[in-house]
Amino acid sequence: MLPHRDMLMSGSHMLRRGYATSLLPPQLPVPRPMPQPKSIPLPGKGNIRTPTDFLTASKRGYEQYAAKIAPEESWDTFFTNDTTSLKAAAVPPPARRMILWMMNRYRLGVDLREHVRAPKKPKKFRGWGPKVQKGVRVK
Repeated sequence: MLPHRDMLMSGSHMLRRGYATSLLPPQLPVPRPMPQPKSIPLPGKGNIRTPTDFLTASKRGYEQYAAKIAPEESWDTFFTNDTTSLKAAAVPPPARRMILWMMNRYRLGVDLREHVRAPKKPKKFRGWGPKVQKGVRVK
């Protein structure tokens, strides 16, 4: 008489069919480490003393959002903002990303004047390809 089919299976094949999981003791979930709260840096690096000064340093016109983001000009309130609070303040997504990037760079101690990115220039011609090369129409 031939042995049963399951008895002839190799160990890896048994794993694929789910036999080996019932033999192992149940594992407890591994606790994830809690993220540390982001630090609030001290004001006064360079000429940046208020949230309005901070947003003006970007040179992108973000000081118009200063009244919405930190209405009482509080440094602590400004640096506790996250994506959801900026979204609730009706800040558009590109400005949100740039403001949060600048806040993170400032927390790391980087001078904002060194890392200000200029806005992209508008395209002169629509489309790409052989008809437009280096901004000049080619016939």
